[in-house]
Amino acid sequence: MTDVQRRLNSFEERLRQVQTDITGLQRSHQNLQRSVDGMRSEMNQRFDALDARFGTISENIAGHGPTPESLHQIWMTTPTHRANLLDPHLNVVGIAVVENQGLLFAVEDFARDVPALTPDAVEQQVAKLLQARGFPPAPSNADARKTCAMSQGQSGVPKLVIQWDGYDISRLPEAVLQQLDKSKYTSAAVGACPSKQTNQQFTTYHIAVLLY
Repeated sequence: MTDVQRRLNSFEERLRQVQTDITGLQRSHQNLQRSVDGMRSEMNQRFDALDARFGTISENIAGHGPTPESLHQIWMTTPTHRANLLDPHLNVVGIAVVENQGLLFAVEDFARDVPALTPDAVEQQVAKLLQARGFPPAPSNADARKTCAMSQGQSGVPKLVIQWDGYDISRLPEAVLQQLDKSKYTSAAVGACPSKQTNQQFTTYHIAVLLY
């Protein structure tokens, strides 16, 4: 089974679960009043049970609408729901709608689908971004890899060490860009290792950059 097929199957399973969730919402309107924290906790648990991995997830819920357009209008006039719909960083969606006594209940789950790359692939991508900024690769990534795995301290004698956790390696974080000074540093070593964050239902990388 290909990676794409696994993700599609995961979303199909998620939609089946959403159908069950919405049936529960029909029977008890109080579920629509649950707190935002409770909603996110339940959503995280559902995604954690799937084989898919994401960089971020968000959810829109609406009910008691006579038409799909009325539910959509509710979302578009609520700042948080509108932001989910228009977020350019979210690239996959699962939608479920059920009807009860002429009224519609719907859930939209959005996510940023992030491939699980090897440490070597992550290092190569970050190195390309650094090189594009004028920092060619250092002779070796060995000290960067050791530093990445260390709970504190560093390996070697770089002039500056930058570390972060993140899922989007298509660009460097703004905090990293602010520290890239070509008048002080001439090369960069990159080390990637498993994320030090505990919530592993998300694809997250830990990256160490050593500037020389």
